[in-house]
Amino acid sequence: MRGVRIRPFEEADASVVAELSNKNAESFQYSRVSPEFLVSMVGSGYQMFVAEKDGSVVAFCGVNYRNNPPEIGPICVSSGLRRRGIGRSMFRVVLDFLTKKQKCVEVIIKVKASNTTGQAFFRSLGFLPIGDLKINGEKAYIMAYNPPCGEGRP
Repeated sequence: MRGVRIRPFEEADASVVAELSNKNAESFQYSRVSPEFLVSMVGSGYQMFVAEKDGSVVAFCGVNYRNNPPEIGPICVSSGLRRRGIGRSMFRVVLDFLTKKQKCVEVIIKVKASNTTGQAFFRSLGFLPIGDLKINGEKAYIMAYNPPCGEGRP
């Protein structure tokens, strides 16, 4: 998307990312996060990225690359900027990040059953459901993306 810059999360982003996450908490595993929690998560196997538009953070995406396979999430785009390619661009950045750490990348994401928009987004990227689980007592799906080694990006 024109005018959007995706970059690694910095400590200075923590407050705005926490606010964006908390506004969309119904979609995520954690119902409420603090800036301090976000800062403590980054590093040692967990990385976050943010998208900036006009100097403001408008989206974020995390990836836990300690897990095998790595797990993407959460991913969130400001409601007024959805369906404009920011989430897709962030996914590409995360895949590029992971391919620098590992040669061939299979990734998973957990999506609440109630988050039908999120499920549709991940299906559009090529994710397929491979199982289910409970997140805070709510049914959720595990979805996997497994591109052929060295081939294509969504």
